[in-house]
Amino acid sequence: MRVGEMLALQKNDVNLRQGYMRITKSKTVSGIRTIPIHHRIFPLITNRMKSIGVHLIADSKGKQYDYSRYCQLWRDVMHSIKADGHTTHDCRHTVATLLDNAGANETAKRRVLGHAGGDVTERVYTHKGLRQLRKCIELLK
Repeated sequence: MRVGEMLALQKNDVNLRQGYMRITKSKTVSGIRTIPIHHRIFPLITNRMKSIGVHLIADSKGKQYDYSRYCQLWRDVMHSIKADGHTTHDCRHTVATLLDNAGANETAKRRVLGHAGGDVTERVYTHKGLRQLRKCIELLK
């Protein structure tokens, strides 16, 4: 998801029992979507759900991060692991590339990433449920 979408996530947007997150605030209409939680990050999300505050991504006092504060933390982490120059947006490129390399269904890939399809058939008539989206996201190893 986009950083702004992640930072806007509230705990009530997360359904641990069914294993998904609802993106309710996005820069695009296509960005409003449901994303399955990959099994490898499920423990991280579960842990975040136990923290104080209403937002999934918050500091130790439960205060929501704004974009600039989060990006500064990101740059600090990237510097500490000698990966200067990588941005938060690089993660979306990586996920898109890995899904493509794994042969993910194009429609499911677009829905997971929150991209509008260019084709009317895909945008209007092709429906992907949580099961198909989970199958897509779980292609990431």
